Amino acid sequence: SKISVDNLRKEYRPAAEERVQWSLVLGQVALSQKIDVIDKEIDVHIESLVKGAEDEAEENKRLNTEESREQVRQVLLTAKIMDHLKEVAGGPVRKTKKKQKETK
Repeated sequence: SKISVDNLRKEYRPAAEERVQWSLVLGQVALSQKIDVIDKEIDVHIESLVKGAEDEAEENKRLNTEESREQVRQVLLTAKIMDHLKEVAGGPVRKTKKKQKETK
C-alpha cells in the first residue's frame, strides 16, 4: 500500500508537536534554573565513550566534531534538567561522579 505524504504528516504530527513542546519546557527549566553544560563535562563524557573503543583515536575524532559535541551537550543537559526536576519533586536523583566524590 502506498502511503501519502499527507497521511504521514497526520500520523507523525502529534508526536512531533509533543517533542517540540517538551523541548521548550526543558529549555525554560534550564534557563530559569541556570542549568548548563560546560566544555569540560563534554570532554569527560566523550573520553568515557572513547575509552576501550577498538580505534580510540578514530572514535575520538568522530565524537569531537561540532555536531557530535552538540549532541553530547544536549544529552548531558537533559540529564541535568531531569535530575533537577526529580530533586524538586523529591524523587531519587542519579549520582554523577562528582556527587559520588562529594558524598564519600
